[in-house]
Amino acid sequence: MRPLACALAVAAVAVAAPDATAAASDAEARRAYVASWASANSQARGGYVGHDLFEHFGPIDVGCRIEIDHAGLHRANAGRRRPPTISWVYADGQRLRVDPLNAPRMNSLFAERPALCEYVPTGPRNATGEVALLMVANSPTYLFRLWLLFLNKLLFATDAGLRPFVWVGDLPAAARSPTNPACLESLEVRCRVNHTAEGCVLARGRARCHMHPNNPACAERRLFQSHYDGQSPSNHLADVSNHYIKMPATLATLDAPDVAALYFEDLDTTVHWPWAASVPLALEDHHNNASRKDVVFNSQHDPDFGHAQWRTRSSKFYARDTPAVRGFFARWFANRCAFKDQYSL
Repeated sequence: MRPLACALAVAAVAVAAPDATAAASDAEARRAYVASWASANSQARGGYVGHDLFEHFGPIDVGCRIEIDHAGLHRANAGRRRPPTISWVYADGQRLRVDPLNAPRMNSLFAERPALCEYVPTGPRNATGEVALLMVANSPTYLFRLWLLFLNKLLFATDAGLRPFVWVGDLPAAARSPTNPACLESLEVRCRVNHTAEGCVLARGRARCHMHPNNPACAERRLFQSHYDGQSPSNHLADVSNHYIKMPATLATLDAPDVAALYFEDLDTTVHWPWAASVPLALEDHHNNASRKDVVFNSQHDPDFGHAQWRTRSSKFYARDTPAVRGFFARWFANRCAFKDQYSL
């Protein structure tokens, strides 16, 4: 080989070697991530030492992806609308295809072994590569029930530079017992139990409307019963519900080696179209280095429970991957209390 050609070849090897080393390191980190969460006995899951957060969970699949085989929005040649179909492609290459017809048979599979998978669009994307948009569903049935809202957030995330992650799976039965009933002593819970108690005067109107929903004065207060697949709504406020799956889902997402932060959105939320105004704001908290906000919740004042009462919304939040943030979500889950997870905050 001529000296110049030899020099160029050596230079090419020297340039390529770091990239190859980085790729190998990334692949090894992903393999370790997948193996750790697939082990029911792993104490490393969640990356937070001090709380055996996942002691009641069996294996959890991570490092997988979801593919939208059919969106279910267009009619086939015969004029019949094709049902939506989604595939889970696991880290070992196995594929599970689910549609609304076979979803009820798949619910128990995901209840026993939850999966946290990423949606990677095939077309152009605007991803930052490090910020996720997390959604959770306790079953495939629930995912299909809110299918259009799910697609709405997938499209928004792709345009806004977020990586969509979806957790599908329920709480183990052993994790549905309250671990810290202190929140049951709060004013709001006590007023819901007994609307005539001291300090609950403003809540009595809500109680009357609950008992007499056809009262014309209650037209603006009427609420429909929430839907919980696999778990019936309970009047017992101490029952722990599948609202709490967002905490382990958050920790599993932040534990991914290439995720630095996430936004969480309840599956039943929607992003208004056109979202041209929303896209620039999507990464605002993450890039706000001046304040370095690690956890961001929205709050809403509830006049029914006194002027000092502020209700934290857990339907959407931002979380940066830091040891303190992981500890916060671990403690939130460790202090399970009531049917709604906001009380534990």
